[in-house]
Amino acid sequence: MKRALATETTRKLGGNAPLVQMKLCKPEPAPLLPIGSAGGAQEQEPDSKAAPKATESTEKLAAVTPAATGKKKPPGKITSQGKATTVTKVRLNLRIVGGSAVACNLGVGSINKLVAAGIAAKRNHYTALQKALAVNKTAGLSNQQAVEAIRGVPGYEKVNAKMLRQWREAGPQKKCGRRAQTGFEADVLGELIYTSISNCNTSNEVAVIANVAYSYAVVQQAARNVQKWTVYQDDDKVQKLQFTAMWVKGFLERSTLHKRRVTTTEKAMPAVVSVQDTMAGIQEEILAGGYKEDEVCSADETGIMYGMQPKEQFVTEGERAVAPDSDEKARFTEMMYGTVGEELGSIMAAEYIIIKCSKTKNMQDLTSTRVLKNLHAQPGFTASEGWEFKIWSRELKIPKRGQKPEDAESRPYRRPYLINKAGVVITVQHKAWMDTTGCCMWVDLSIGPHFARKRGKALLIWDSCGPHKTAAVLAVLAEWGIKEKKLPVNMTGKLQIMDLLGNAPKKAGIRRRRVQGIFDYFQQWKVQRLKALYEGNPLPDFKPPKPTLEQGILNS
Repeated sequence: MKRALATETTRKLGGNAPLVQMKLCKPEPAPLLPIGSAGGAQEQEPDSKAAPKATESTEKLAAVTPAATGKKKPPGKITSQGKATTVTKVRLNLRIVGGSAVACNLGVGSINKLVAAGIAAKRNHYTALQKALAVNKTAGLSNQQAVEAIRGVPGYEKVNAKMLRQWREAGPQKKCGRRAQTGFEADVLGELIYTSISNCNTSNEVAVIANVAYSYAVVQQAARNVQKWTVYQDDDKVQKLQFTAMWVKGFLERSTLHKRRVTTTEKAMPAVVSVQDTMAGIQEEILAGGYKEDEVCSADETGIMYGMQPKEQFVTEGERAVAPDSDEKARFTEMMYGTVGEELGSIMAAEYIIIKCSKTKNMQDLTSTRVLKNLHAQPGFTASEGWEFKIWSRELKIPKRGQKPEDAESRPYRRPYLINKAGVVITVQHKAWMDTTGCCMWVDLSIGPHFARKRGKALLIWDSCGPHKTAAVLAVLAEWGIKEKKLPVNMTGKLQIMDLLGNAPKKAGIRRRRVQGIFDYFQQWKVQRLKALYEGNPLPDFKPPKPTLEQGILNS
């Protein structure tokens, strides 16, 4: 049962008939056929010294020299030394890379021209080298004679007189076909992408402001619009364009546009000068404050979708890529932060995780929720494994909705949390978001004590997220001797170290573990399916279980 194939290869014949198992056997490669005549004469294997040598992608054809005689004679033998009687047809052998062999029949006159061509079998698209070989080895033949000779080589059956004539006239190194209308295509590109040139550090930089090239249909519509312009009404070449899928494919290649998966929502970017001023201000603060490398902390929140499905799948031609059922809403928020220095040895530091809990009447006090207590009882989060259950509390001035910050009253806030010896903190929020209370809690439990053990000072660099700008968070930071600087708006994906070096690899690792889990489930399901098939029981469906919250946190 362990050696069973992944596909169902067994079936019952009925009654007590034995099971029949079908196997797919890999065929043995065909032997290399010898050179011989096509008229039924005895074939003789060529001498090993004169045998054609295989190259990386092709096998040279053996050259044959016909006898100089004016009368036709019965077909005779062809030896490896080239001494042969006159024949009307000969059988040539072409070794294909991989070991199998094919043969073709060519007229003797054609063989003299098409020698040692190095033409590979099975070619639908011909490279410049293959075109050059076809043209050079058929030199001296008429176009029709050359086509008949080339068609005898496997993979070149579809070569016609027009193709060969283009190869000869245009030259093998030149691409055949209609020339691209560069001016017209530049105008089409302008209908799809809007760019701007700005001066930065005495050099011009081109930035894409807007891009609407989302599909072939959009590109075709842009091309039809430009085709109607007055400047192209008298251009016969432009008017003849049909804008087929092949034209769009070529247009995208010539414009160096590549299909990419949309992974983010477009945001308005600040001016280059504004970004430079902000980053210069951060650098000045680091120098003026005398901060060491391990006293400059970068931090960024990110949503961890631990139930996400695989992105890609290898499938056969015509088959759709599918993935098992997943829970796209299964997530938690993680605040990733770190410094650079000898103590840490890397950019990463401890983590601060926020999971979802039920909504309570008193949102200032979440200690009545059970989700953390339940998690504390699960393997991987127990007291014996180094996890402690604690309560955080602090008086904070957080304005209510619609209330001005200066009118906020001081109220007590309490939240439960789990913490382990490595400093990883897990807490709760009714939407699993980082809010003002969560930010204050993070400062009190994570970065505040960390820098207090050093020189009691630090510089925090993060984005302009709403809670980061509240008076309550800034006050808690000041208590711990931590100053903060914000990155330019909407530039986190380009300037935030934790987003560039931490978030992406972490999410990729979670997806890899998810795929590995599906693979492990498949191995068990396969055996169960074959067993059920053997016993005549209902066949189990392929339904990998969705990852749990515990698995999501442990895999992050």
